[in-house]
Amino acid sequence: MFEAVSSRRFCRAATMFCGHSLMVRTSLLFTAICGFSSSLPNGLHSLRDSSTVNRLLGQMDGCSVEIPPLLQSTDDSATPAAPKSRKIPQVPRRKKKSTSIMRTFESMPGPSVWVVRSPQEARRAVEKLLELTSMSRVHAVCVQAKKVAEDPKETKGARDAAPRRSWWVSGEIQAVSFHCGCKIDGEKATVYLDNTLDKHTLLEFKPYFANKAIPKVYHDYGASKAMLGRYFLSEAYEKELTDLFECDDSWHQNFHGDIVHMARLLDSTRGRSSIGYTLESLTELSSPKRRRGVASEGATPFGLSKRSSPGDLFVAPTLQYHTFTSLMQKLIRKKLWDFYERHWRPFGEVLTQIERRGMYVDRSAIEKHEAVLLTEVDNHRKKFRAELARLYRKALSEDERAECDLRHLNNRSLQQMRHLFFQNGFKKLSVNAFLSPTGKDRRSLKNEGIVKLWGLGLSELDVRQTRGDDLSVNVETISKLLENPTFKKDSKFNKHEDGVSKVLQALRDVNEQQKLEQSFFRPLPAFVVHSRIHASLNVNTKTGRLSCVNPNLQNLPTLAKDRLKLRACFLAPPGKVLIVADYSQVELRVLTVVSKCQSLAQDFKDGVDVHSKTAYILFPEIQEAVKRKKVCIDSPNEGPVCSPTRKQSLPTIKDVFPDKRKMAKTVNFAVLYGQGAAGLAKLLKVTSEEAKRFLADWKANREDVWKWKGTVLDEAGATGEVCTLLGRPVTAALLKKTASSGASDAHEAVPLLQESRTLPVLWTGNSRRSWTQSLDHARRSAVNAVVQGSAADLVMLAMVHLSEDVRLHTLGARLVMQVHDELIFEVPKENAEEAKGRIQTIMEKPNGLPSGIEVDFPVDLKVVRNWGEAK
Repeated sequence: MFEAVSSRRFCRAATMFCGHSLMVRTSLLFTAICGFSSSLPNGLHSLRDSSTVNRLLGQMDGCSVEIPPLLQSTDDSATPAAPKSRKIPQVPRRKKKSTSIMRTFESMPGPSVWVVRSPQEARRAVEKLLELTSMSRVHAVCVQAKKVAEDPKETKGARDAAPRRSWWVSGEIQAVSFHCGCKIDGEKATVYLDNTLDKHTLLEFKPYFANKAIPKVYHDYGASKAMLGRYFLSEAYEKELTDLFECDDSWHQNFHGDIVHMARLLDSTRGRSSIGYTLESLTELSSPKRRRGVASEGATPFGLSKRSSPGDLFVAPTLQYHTFTSLMQKLIRKKLWDFYERHWRPFGEVLTQIERRGMYVDRSAIEKHEAVLLTEVDNHRKKFRAELARLYRKALSEDERAECDLRHLNNRSLQQMRHLFFQNGFKKLSVNAFLSPTGKDRRSLKNEGIVKLWGLGLSELDVRQTRGDDLSVNVETISKLLENPTFKKDSKFNKHEDGVSKVLQALRDVNEQQKLEQSFFRPLPAFVVHSRIHASLNVNTKTGRLSCVNPNLQNLPTLAKDRLKLRACFLAPPGKVLIVADYSQVELRVLTVVSKCQSLAQDFKDGVDVHSKTAYILFPEIQEAVKRKKVCIDSPNEGPVCSPTRKQSLPTIKDVFPDKRKMAKTVNFAVLYGQGAAGLAKLLKVTSEEAKRFLADWKANREDVWKWKGTVLDEAGATGEVCTLLGRPVTAALLKKTASSGASDAHEAVPLLQESRTLPVLWTGNSRRSWTQSLDHARRSAVNAVVQGSAADLVMLAMVHLSEDVRLHTLGARLVMQVHDELIFEVPKENAEEAKGRIQTIMEKPNGLPSGIEVDFPVDLKVVRNWGEAK
């Protein structure tokens, strides 16, 4: 037995360990006493010893608390206080047992935690929670689930399992905890439901989740709703969910907030650092004494993780509740809470619906294409070895060729390829660095042979370095070497440039085919469940654009590169068609709106092709052809665009000068993304002087855009952030000027970056950046964030409006995927034309779009049988 006093002095003792908020401090000391030693930072593990606890609380008086059995000393006799030189006996670590959650952590929940283990207890807990509806309190809900073994029927034919399938189709809930900021039953403030003893226990909470009067907040709402949805819709996993597409969402009502999205709205750069948006890192935001410039590791009292260990859920909902309250207050102060309520909260609901529905896919077609691709990869690999052997025969002597052995040459071994590209002379290399079928994990084979190579001696200039200071040998490097192969002075192959080019070309072909096979054709079949792939869309980019994971369907090969027709494997189910709606030049139109450029606005108003107009501005020969009336920009005789039914008397620039128009298109997007003359020259393969002239001519005709860029950079320098068309902030802390001198150069920016915790890494991809390069990149990113972020807001408004439209719902039109500016719908075949017109109307004028915008946002729509027919 040891003594403790009032809660105020109890919290005062907790302050000795961490300077966090009242709620976190209380949880820390409670956690320490109850045995969470494995999750405490260094220096607090001594709390496991009962004598240490007595020394900390020995001066306290008041209520008595019993020491849990796990903390009791193994010595039954009373032990006097040990001198400082004597080591205090420690309790041995508990061995992990494969028992249920509560049997393992039986002593962990404290007096404020109500543990529910049976359906009878669950019904009583639900009654108590429903009684609190009149108090208008938000309820924090934490869900813990585990992955289960995949169904052999679903993984048949797939060589790789899918460890990260959507929670809609895999996993089982172990526990759920609830907290609403007040006492629920007596002293109980948190409900912890153990669903492992009886998996039907959580079913009793169905009225709770369906109650519209209880606002519920989550950390990662998409994953939490998927776990709960799979459980309730399958009646505790007893019913197989063969079709999630038309499942009703009425089982869950009154989603009130996702603290991950709220935190992203406040700071869009946390995900780009080690801080992240995990619950333990977001807990720091609820503390007014949060230390700046400290990484998340070791900065919180214990390492909470959403699904890491069962004991976390005893305190996680409390932290989640207070974090939500803190974030909401911050959003209100920054006048962003209204934006979240009107836009991002319903948007989060739309994203869960898209993931639940999934995309219909022909799995057998993917597997057939994979077999064809594997054959092509093998042929390309043989061609690569044959070209290299042919080059050796031309450039090397007979004795030198005899030393070479290419039987075990591995084009995916970085060590072998680096020697082959950039070294001179002969070298023996062991067979290693083979990649596993997933393309991520490495496995070493036993010594099956030695590779004997003669290096080509290519120049290392302008070749990127990896993080380990090694030369890059990726597809981009091979393409650069192929364009302009240069050799070292003592290379034996400097007179055989054609042969080296053939080797590089063969190697690039095999690498591209292998990447296609490993990234898409191999993993995709394992994600298919009941003929659908349930990919997860997330708002986790700096600009607000969506990303797609498990799998990444936004990264499929473009139609121009989709030689094996992978997109054609994504099709409409029987009786339905796909409607693919794509915004036309949306980012250039958004640039026109935010910059108020009169020249671009007039071009869009007249319906002129902007890229053709830019080509007319940049190239004198096109100006001369237009002047002599041999071509027109986008309509005959330089008038407004004619009706599509009117026959044109003159060919257009797009018809006569397609290459010039393509270059002009590149210049337009270079300006849009803030690219300089050097980068533009590399893209267009022209001299720096020509690239500078292109940019100068563009600026002279559209000067409003340059003035707007200066305004954006001034805003970033003053506030450390820029705003999109809807007023959503995007963090740009690197550009924020220091208070002392107003400078924003690299030396002045370093202290500010460390304070704001948004220090950008000096790596992008596999390239290094100096501070000056980082600042230049930050300036380009700030300008691009406004345009790209505004375009993302436009698509977001359209998605919310489309999902809430009653007429589309009646027609059976359902949104199943978003790929940046492109939306894909499944529609019954008989309703396709009516749904197409309704979709176009909504996307061109979605609800929430600011008034006074004179530029239209046209949409191209196509009704197709599969995704590959869309363009």
